[in-house]
Amino acid sequence: MHPTFYESGATFVVLAAVALHVVWRRERSGVHWLLLTLLASMMGWTGGLSLFYYSWSGHEELARFSLTLAFACVFVVPPAWLMLAARQTHVRLFDRSAASLIAVLVPPAMTCLAVVTNPGHRLFVRDFDAELLSRSAAEWAGPVFWVGLAYGVMLMLAGSCLYLAAAYRMASSGQRTRGLVLATIVTTPIVLAPLIGFHLERDVTPALIGAMTVLLFVVTWRHRILDSLPIARRDLIEHLDDGVVLTGCDGAVLDANPAAETILGSKLADVRGRPLNLLLAELTDPEHRTEVQQSLAELIELAMPITFEFEASDERALEVDAGPVHGGDGETAGFYAVLRDRTEHRRYEKFLRQSQRLETVASLTAGIAHEVNNPLAFVRSNLNHVQRICGSLEQELRELGLGDTKAEIEELRQVTEESLEGLDRIATTIERMRRFSRLQERELGDVDLNVVVDDALRMARLRSGPELTVRCELVPHLPTVRGSREHLVQAVLNVIVNARLALAGRSAALIRIETARVGDWVEIRVIDNGPGIPDELQERIFDPFYTTRRSGEASGLGLAVAFGIVREHRGDLDLESVVGKGCKFVIRLHSSAVSEPGAPVRAA
Repeated sequence: MHPTFYESGATFVVLAAVALHVVWRRERSGVHWLLLTLLASMMGWTGGLSLFYYSWSGHEELARFSLTLAFACVFVVPPAWLMLAARQTHVRLFDRSAASLIAVLVPPAMTCLAVVTNPGHRLFVRDFDAELLSRSAAEWAGPVFWVGLAYGVMLMLAGSCLYLAAAYRMASSGQRTRGLVLATIVTTPIVLAPLIGFHLERDVTPALIGAMTVLLFVVTWRHRILDSLPIARRDLIEHLDDGVVLTGCDGAVLDANPAAETILGSKLADVRGRPLNLLLAELTDPEHRTEVQQSLAELIELAMPITFEFEASDERALEVDAGPVHGGDGETAGFYAVLRDRTEHRRYEKFLRQSQRLETVASLTAGIAHEVNNPLAFVRSNLNHVQRICGSLEQELRELGLGDTKAEIEELRQVTEESLEGLDRIATTIERMRRFSRLQERELGDVDLNVVVDDALRMARLRSGPELTVRCELVPHLPTVRGSREHLVQAVLNVIVNARLALAGRSAALIRIETARVGDWVEIRVIDNGPGIPDELQERIFDPFYTTRRSGEASGLGLAVAFGIVREHRGDLDLESVVGKGCKFVIRLHSSAVSEPGAPVRAA
């Protein structure tokens, strides 16, 4: 029996055992299916060769079938090898481009088709017989064979290069032993196949590639050698909302998921190999970069988990949770960093604190208004009664000829009128407090915010003039929002009035009002070039009765009421301000298409 029969048969048995082991594993990922494809094609190759040498004398049809099977499976091995290498080393060759997948799969598929249909055209094998493999390929191979063989060798070399690149990254990150093992497994068949084949005068490639596949399976799934690059599997991290960055022992970036690319503002290809501490430091202001660099330097030095936050230069609040990644031997193989954009979370916390303050003040205000209204009513009644008495007393004194007391009576009437005027002002304030504290159900509808802005400007009587410039930049065909038009007009009006008061007495005063669509949100922006609001006061600007103007100029309820209305419409009212440059108030509401059903919108 030909020696290749025993080699191919033994290789087939080993590959079958590994394939059964993979089938019985609980894991079912893309990598496992690619491995099974590679094992199955190797089994078809070696099994076909073994069967060919078993039947090459006296069983011509069986020999023809077995050799056709072997040839077909030969050309399935290279694409399966390359795709497996790409998945295991986390190289995204086929994730975004269908052209690359077509380039890898179509030529081998066409070659396999030529193998099966060879009797009709003989472009793969010119002259088939039972002693085909005992002759030189130059004697029987057709043009399709040589083209398919060259393309298959290219794919095999490309897959091997991916593994070698992974081995190099291991060695660069301090995992020299693992890198050497992986490089040895991949390069051995490439080096030994021509040497041994020339010495033995037969092709030992199937046995060597089969041995390489088995060894690669052992070190990959048994000893997790590729998992300790450290490069985590994209099956887990690519769909996370948090950014995940993995580095070597020196802190240089090895891998990152799409969320991390978004947070860092760079593609993986641009940041791979760069120190993570420098990448994060570049996101913040120059005065805070040293703190970020020192935090990550402590991580690398102490190999202990750390957590810290910093503010990026674009005002994003970023949280970093980092720690070491340990290899199978317990040694530090690298580091991970989980990046979280906490900007929306911080905004929600601020919104929640403001809402809680409003609810507390609203409850207190309702009680005060109720308690004040009762004594206010009888004080007003008494003052009106005093006015009537003054009128009667003046008439009686005139009849008695005591006209010299008229001045005192007139003064008493004037004091009474001033007291009633003061009571009217108190009543107005109490009514505002009651409206602020009482949340009323309103008839809802689809509201065009451009119309809301027009109504608010008309009610505010805001027009451009010598002392004030008003600019409106309204986006046409803006999506509607679900809510109360009346109260949204009130909210916008309050914000506009606040901007106008902030510009009192300033030259070249400017108010710019914009509408815009941002994703599922619709925004109204009121921007002024006033004095701005210091950072320490911005937290209080929406508090009821808080105002930065002199007593009597404003009640301090305008922005609080606007905030409450926007809140009850499930929106946000945000402030951005720089001292000396002005303020920007942004009312942000969900468009009607994405507004939550159910729970009615309420307006203050």
